[in-house]
Amino acid sequence: MRFRVVVLFLFLLVFFYPNANDLALAAEKQEKKAVILVMDYIDVADLCQADTPNLHRLVAKSATALINIRTKSRLPSSSYLSLASGNRVGSISNAEFSFNGDEEVRELPNIFIDRDSPPSAGKLYQLFTGLPAPPEGLVNLYIEPLKKYAGKHNPSFTPGQLAALAEDCGLKTAALGNADTINSVDRNIVLLAMNEAGQVDEGDVSANLLEKDKLSLAGVRSRQQILLDKIDDSLKKADIIFVDLGDSSRVEKSRTNCADEVLVRHRKHAIESNDELLGRLLPRLDLQKTMLVILVPNPHKDMVLAGNFGLTAFIMYQPGKEAGLLTSSTTRRSGLVNSSDFLPSILAFFNPESIYQNSSMKVVPATDNSLEKLERDLGFFVRLRAARSPLHYSFIALAFLSIIGVACLACNIRTKWKSFWLFLFYTSLSMPLVFMFLSYSSYPSISWSIIIALAASMLLALLLQLIFRASANAFLFLTAAVALLTLADGLRGSPLMLLSPLGSDAIAGGRFYGIGNDYMGILIASSVIALSLLVAKLRLSSRGRMLIALPSLLLLSFAIGHPAYGANVGGLITALVTTGVLVIYLLEQRLHFKQLLIIGVLAVLGVLLTAFLDNWLNPNPSHAGKTIKLLISNDPGIFLSIIRTKLGILGSTIYHSAWSIVLLLGIIVLACIWRKKPLQALKEAKPEVLPISNTLLIAAATVFLVNDTGVIAAALIFLYLLSYLGILLAEGGDTGGGFFCMPRSSETSPSVPKKIIIGGLLLVCVFGCAKPVQAAETERKPEPRQVIIYMIDKLSINDLSPQTTPYLWKLQEQGGIGLLNTITGGERTSINGCCTISAGKLAVGSSNAHLNYEAGEVLEGEPAADIFARNTGIVPEKDNILISSINVIEKNNSQRNLGQAGRLGDSIHALGLKTAVIGNSDRPGYPNRSGCLLLMDSRGIVDSGAIGPQMCRPGGFNESLLPLQSDYDKMRGQFSILRDNNDVILLEFGDLSRLESMYSSFSLARYREERKNILQRIDGSIRQIQEELLPGDNFIYIISPSPSRNSYIPSALLTP
Repeated sequence: MRFRVVVLFLFLLVFFYPNANDLALAAEKQEKKAVILVMDYIDVADLCQADTPNLHRLVAKSATALINIRTKSRLPSSSYLSLASGNRVGSISNAEFSFNGDEEVRELPNIFIDRDSPPSAGKLYQLFTGLPAPPEGLVNLYIEPLKKYAGKHNPSFTPGQLAALAEDCGLKTAALGNADTINSVDRNIVLLAMNEAGQVDEGDVSANLLEKDKLSLAGVRSRQQILLDKIDDSLKKADIIFVDLGDSSRVEKSRTNCADEVLVRHRKHAIESNDELLGRLLPRLDLQKTMLVILVPNPHKDMVLAGNFGLTAFIMYQPGKEAGLLTSSTTRRSGLVNSSDFLPSILAFFNPESIYQNSSMKVVPATDNSLEKLERDLGFFVRLRAARSPLHYSFIALAFLSIIGVACLACNIRTKWKSFWLFLFYTSLSMPLVFMFLSYSSYPSISWSIIIALAASMLLALLLQLIFRASANAFLFLTAAVALLTLADGLRGSPLMLLSPLGSDAIAGGRFYGIGNDYMGILIASSVIALSLLVAKLRLSSRGRMLIALPSLLLLSFAIGHPAYGANVGGLITALVTTGVLVIYLLEQRLHFKQLLIIGVLAVLGVLLTAFLDNWLNPNPSHAGKTIKLLISNDPGIFLSIIRTKLGILGSTIYHSAWSIVLLLGIIVLACIWRKKPLQALKEAKPEVLPISNTLLIAAATVFLVNDTGVIAAALIFLYLLSYLGILLAEGGDTGGGFFCMPRSSETSPSVPKKIIIGGLLLVCVFGCAKPVQAAETERKPEPRQVIIYMIDKLSINDLSPQTTPYLWKLQEQGGIGLLNTITGGERTSINGCCTISAGKLAVGSSNAHLNYEAGEVLEGEPAADIFARNTGIVPEKDNILISSINVIEKNNSQRNLGQAGRLGDSIHALGLKTAVIGNSDRPGYPNRSGCLLLMDSRGIVDSGAIGPQMCRPGGFNESLLPLQSDYDKMRGQFSILRDNNDVILLEFGDLSRLESMYSSFSLARYREERKNILQRIDGSIRQIQEELLPGDNFIYIISPSPSRNSYIPSALLTP
């Protein structure tokens, strides 16, 4: 009986428990591990030249490739963020500042320096984000500004995307190692492993992983044994472990301190040291269940100077996969992958059935996947990139001369040069054909590449002149050859076009596959001309013309637009529009605007249908399919960002590309010769001229409008059109006329457009509108004995409320309130604002105008009074406050014809009155005493005050987010002391300014909460000071010299 029950239970478990297979898959997934070793700033040649036996043995079992690591900023951290987000993105400064949760933080740039009692990273992280730090994990202390930057980035992205997706799959990440030097912190490795909150649950990136080494350029090196032990521990707790070996990065950071040959020697030593660690690591890994990746996120400076800013070595070992070359749906090239392929490849390893499998890297079997092979490929790409611009300019020069030749022929200038002009036209139009096969030369050098290209083009031109007696036949053969070879190459995956000077750039990484815009324009222009000339030569009926032209044009559109071949969306629109226009002309019908509009709409619908099918049927959709997917997923923001990016590229190409000059010249020449007698006679003699011309003009306009680099394609279409006209003119002989001469008929005389100059200067002056309030007492008040200025920089009108600042709210009811226009002679900063108030007109300060001191303060062992006397020749008194950069401030304003800073102080002194300043806006290690600038005289002196570090107290990151905050009790005490001997006293409440300087470090909720707390403390302090004063005895001013850039009112430039 028991046996039957057990059997029945097992039967039900196997057949009716739906998640049994999932549990097995999960168990298998949990057994897998991925270890990513980061060796930054290393070239493929460096790996080949170093003695790396362990690395070579690993390569023999792995798949290799060159990975494009180009990003949208030059910061090294952007490469790590791009890898972790699966997209090409930028970064912010200091993103590499990550720490162990219990690690002491002695400095955060632009926030604080505290060598004596530094806070822990976990405490700082909790204060900045409002989230608890992981107990034994890692935290990024700049995650809040990083998230703000990512939200505004085009396109927006999510920092920590890889770890977040891994968590969704039940996987944990860990980060180990660092690239610190004695004087710098570099923990970019955490950017790969952290989640969206900037946390890593497991790892160690502290200085404990380093040991001092006098022979190292950076003074420290990685402790290999400790790092290996940490890897062993992390393999037990995490699934994906990122390890920064660090030493090669430290070599790169120290390059300014050593000779080039010394740098190469140390880099080689770092690589060999890494290889030694690899040899000790491999036996510790279960290679049957572990993926091992070697990654180089950034190129070193010598690589960039050599022209390679985008390609580094990538090695991936996967258990059960054969050795070979890597490829991906992003590149579609063997041995070349993109940084966006890294994220899905890691996740697909753990779950081969997941959606990430389609986007992951694939292994292509290859007989040679060695590092030497990668070095040869990289050398080819570098040489191609170096030769690209010179070859382009050679082609542009020929195009320029060809267009000038057409103008000469149309105007009977140099008509005896008929053979030369034909030779020039053939040479120019042969260049794209030659460029397709130029890759077989491997681009030996720039000069040889130009010589080979020009010689081959001239040879083709000479052969055309020798073989064909009729230039029209030669032109038909040339355009047909260009069209057929380009079409055939496109249907084969564009192997020749991609490696030509008119193809894509693997280093820049703009397009890795398909037909580029340059060859797309050439293909459309040559196809239109060849087909038109062919059907004209055959003298076919309308039906016969359609039988030849329509299938050819549809095949052309298919090759250009199909996601598996050309994958060119703008090219597909252009090809479809061109097809429709040419078919109408071949049917001998007139083209109307309504027909053109219908053709355009049908072309767009055809592209949308292609994109929908690509997204629906293709597991690896092209750019068009991915864009449609974004629209379907209700994410129009990303779609709009793509449009903005494309428009930006179009504008940049128009402005920077020399092809813009060719296009402009072509338009001018065509406009000038279109009504000339030779061309009029040509259009009457050859009926195909007008359809070809109109079709190509519409094609050029379309490609210009719908492609981001359409200016190049449009220029090439114009080149083919004008060369066609030039060949016909050369064949037709002299017909009279002069270049740029006005036509005799008034009907055809184009009116010269008038230049309309729209100008004017609109000055918007915003004045503070004071709203006086009736005084409560009607009797005459006594004359004021003192003026007290409460300076609360970065104050917003929205900060004042009965709930947050009850005393200030009550105070404004007893006086006057207005809005202050904070315009200055420069930027709206606290320094410039104080100097402008001090001058009584627009003025500026200097970059160090905030560094002001009490006369008795000691700076690097020397009293501030002595330094001031040495710099200015003025011996200050012991109680003075000194403006250290008064000479620079005076010079800056004098050179710009601005106001004289210090006039307010001079006017006060002229009345026999004295000034004093209390308080500062210091941060740890960063003095900031801008309030002194408001009351200083032209000598750079305030009579007395207390602005030193004693006016602050450590925040301790306990009751405040600020590491340093104003000591309101001491400020009130100093006021009690100074008020008896001074007439104008300024109290600088610096906490709002401190908070503003750290705005990006906090979450928005934490920032607003702290701002409210600061305002309440300032309000309470002012109330206590005011209660010590006799009523009606003083003038009280509350002022904010500069606006808060993070004001609740966007772009508010007025302060209360």
